[in-house]
Amino acid sequence: MKSLAFVVLGLLVSSGVASWAQGVSEGPGRIEEILGVTIDPGGVTFQVRTGGCTRPENFRVERFGSDPTQLLLIRTVEDRCEAFVPYGTTFKVSYQQLRLGDRETFVVINPIASARVIQYP
Repeated sequence: MKSLAFVVLGLLVSSGVASWAQGVSEGPGRIEEILGVTIDPGGVTFQVRTGGCTRPENFRVERFGSDPTQLLLIRTVEDRCEAFVPYGTTFKVSYQQLRLGDRETFVVINPIASARVIQYP
């Protein structure tokens, strides 16, 4: 019985550590799992999860390296609202706001959120 308790405890701890290590929690200052990203001549549009209270100012973008520049979207304010918004919300960040020069190459390195099938009766 003790060995079963240790196995269950080990599984719980390892799953918690795995999700923490991936930085997928939506707490303040956490790496955001994005639902999608679109790039056009005006900038980068991020699609993120929301409970109805997410705003563009709840995020910051960190830059790493060059050629290509790596962009990482960080959620700085947790969305505690509980609305059902299955496709999240979008917001656009201009190239000027991202401090990207003309023809500068970049890549968004955020993890992609898990897909959920939504079936209606």
